[in-house]
Amino acid sequence: FKKIGVLGSSAGGWVALKAQEASAFDFSISVVGPSTNVFDQQMQSAREGAKIFDLSPQALEELEAYTKLVFEGPSNRKTLKAMEQMLAKAEANKWLSLLEDTDIAKKVKEIDELWVRRHDFDPTTVLSLYDKPFLGLYGEKDWIVPASENIAALEKAFDGDRRFLLHTFILPEAGHGMETTA
Repeated sequence: FKKIGVLGSSAGGWVALKAQEASAFDFSISVVGPSTNVFDQQMQSAREGAKIFDLSPQALEELEAYTKLVFEGPSNRKTLKAMEQMLAKAEANKWLSLLEDTDIAKKVKEIDELWVRRHDFDPTTVLSLYDKPFLGLYGEKDWIVPASENIAALEKAFDGDRRFLLHTFILPEAGHGMETTA
């Protein structure tokens, strides 16, 4: 093979970008892969999910507060209790369905095992140094990795003379899994 590239989908987009630090790939393809750090992606997802699922402003505020706690709260009994109290409201205010099992700790020792804590990553430096072709594919209806925020982050990273390396596409009607509805 003369050209070797890397392909990442969803959170695998971060994995593919992280691999760029250790290997010299000839191109990169990101399919609904975030171009922002994990915290920003989670907050973007919360805001877009609130629109899609018609959450109240109070529910969005609660979801954002919970997300911040998941990232910033110390691993102790007080944080777990705060999470439990917020999750009790989550079901009543209809934002629990926006969370994954990996966003919920049931014991203090599980707080540091939450997905976002184990996989906190900021691709900004990797993207700003990447000097090979980069293709980003996003779904028009993807509320998990919203196209507009992620394309803006890519355009900022691939600025000036490197802009020609970046190609982005928004697939009409596509969601996060690239599924479409008729």
